Amino acid sequence: MKTIEQLFGLKKIVPTVSLESKEIVEPVCKALFAGGINVIAVRLLSANSLSAVEYINNKLPEITVGVAGIMDAAGFLNASIAGAKFISSPGITPELFTAARTRYNDAHFLPGMIVPSHIMDALSRGFEVMNLFPAEAMNGYELLKTYQHAFPRAKFAVNGGINLENMGKYLALDNVVAVGLSSIADSKLIADKNYSEITERARKAVMLSEVVIRNKLKEGS
Repeated sequence: MKTIEQLFGLKKIVPTVSLESKEIVEPVCKALFAGGINVIAVRLLSANSLSAVEYINNKLPEITVGVAGIMDAAGFLNASIAGAKFISSPGITPELFTAARTRYNDAHFLPGMIVPSHIMDALSRGFEVMNLFPAEAMNGYELLKTYQHAFPRAKFAVNGGINLENMGKYLALDNVVAVGLSSIADSKLIADKNYSEITERARKAVMLSEVVIRNKLKEGS
């Protein structure tokens, strides 16, 4: 199984998408792929969400699909069976840790974290990649700069309030493995079937990510 860093790739961009209608799954994925993005996180809202994950996993091999918003063990199990390669939660419970261990070889689990005690708990259980949520509401950028030193083994996918305007500063941090953006393929664009705008937003996000990558390479040379 690929590591979570390998799944997210160098671009580290993961659009969070609601896919509750079968006919929109393929057009949305193709619009994102045309913009240079091949990883998405489907919000777990209903059985339709799981059907979308299963479809992407079986029919669109160019797309790496995960599930966001897992709340309990049943949701984790269903997402894993549907083919999610990574699963994130907004928070954490002992039940979710147990479920993640049960399906360890099927999907990476990114437990939702924001406070030091929860990060320490996750690290003690062997989970080193976590979901920082809600990032912007909790001054996530400053937290992550602090956590680089306090928890050098911890890595984070960052979600909650991330957009094209602020994603760059998060991607520049060494302990960030991905940023989650719901604005790239938001519900209105999907409802309007404005797939060209989804592609354009994906391209803009990729361009911003590439700028960060180039800058980090220059700093390291």
